[in-house]
Amino acid sequence: MVYHLLRKILMMRRLRYNFYKMDAEQLHEHQQKQLGKIIKFAIDNSPYYHNVSDKYDELPLMNKQIMMDNFDKINTMGLLKSDLLEFSKTNSMNLYAGKYSVGMSSGTSGNKGLTVLGPEERDNYTAVLFTRKGFPDGVKGKRILFALRRNNPSFMEVGKFGIKIVYVDYTVQASKIIEKVNNLKLTVIAGPPSLLIEIAKLVDQIDHRIEVIISYAEVLSDDIKNILEESFKAAVVQIYQGSEGFIASTCRDGFLHINEDLIYLELEKYDDKVSRVIITDLYRTTQPILRYELNDILEIDDERCICGSVFRRIRRIHGRSDDIFILKDRDGNEVNLFPDYVRRSIILASDNISNYQAIQLDHNHIEIRFEYTGDDLVAVRDEIVMNIRSYCDKLNADIPNISFSNKLAEKNINSNKMIRIKRDF
Repeated sequence: MVYHLLRKILMMRRLRYNFYKMDAEQLHEHQQKQLGKIIKFAIDNSPYYHNVSDKYDELPLMNKQIMMDNFDKINTMGLLKSDLLEFSKTNSMNLYAGKYSVGMSSGTSGNKGLTVLGPEERDNYTAVLFTRKGFPDGVKGKRILFALRRNNPSFMEVGKFGIKIVYVDYTVQASKIIEKVNNLKLTVIAGPPSLLIEIAKLVDQIDHRIEVIISYAEVLSDDIKNILEESFKAAVVQIYQGSEGFIASTCRDGFLHINEDLIYLELEKYDDKVSRVIITDLYRTTQPILRYELNDILEIDDERCICGSVFRRIRRIHGRSDDIFILKDRDGNEVNLFPDYVRRSIILASDNISNYQAIQLDHNHIEIRFEYTGDDLVAVRDEIVMNIRSYCDKLNADIPNISFSNKLAEKNINSNKMIRIKRDF
């Protein structure tokens, strides 16, 4: 017990130093050292990696499907996927075999994903979540409501460091969540943007000051962030994490930075701005995450942040690569219309648009749904069409048929996440 407490404290100190004090040369040396260690450990202990090259660039690419198909060989502790899946059905707050935390994600496609952390990895996770939670240390009364799809013991261990954490299922109605916030005098609310927006609509029912809003699990667009800041009169920070790792945290000046001391990031360029990413977790050993292809599209800002950190900033999370709108250009070739461009086309049409969603049904048909509180609905629709057409012109793409529906935006049936821009073919 004392050993694990000391490990967490030392890790926290190291994480604080790394974020703001590490220079570029130190970061490079740290990454290369950790890459060497984690690759050697995987080759020595994971049957899946026994016969691969120890050169990073020659490691096989990984994704969720490959991970789950080969889980029994990939993990280094002889764990069986069938046992962990069965255990996770009824034991989400217990440790498997007394030491492994088991998380399970449904994913937007419905493919289940397992995340397993051993004792030292759980210590690291606690330290990272506490140190890089995104809001200033000066926030008083750190009493946090965390809305999660599923609770996990590793997640809750941060509560041992002076933070009160209250778990709630994020499918619970906003009004019920507010009751819990009031009864327990919680001062920080953390959850997916789609839930935070619903709580914001009832913000007048909260009987005390909310100091910080933490967003995660879904894309936090600028318009949603602005609404949340205005509604709660509080700072809105972002955590970007998944079963693949704790990818990015918000700095003291409000910018989202890649946790480059924890993960190694490769970028696959779509164009000059937008990239698909491959990550390697520099510390995970029970379930190595090596050259794992994320489904997310990022826009990276290489300019040094005013906070002083050398860790690169994420300018924008565009969405999932599966939800890039695929159009045809004048020559019949496929071209990409990225999710954030569609998002901007909608929200820039009017300040009175809310709860929007755009769905590409086929190459030539986009359906748009939104709620509107203004007067001239026809003019707003025309503005949205004009905005999308302007992006199509830049791509030399054929203009798709754009229809408007009175249906409400719908969450993904598998993950219960709101995907504002999605492709259905």
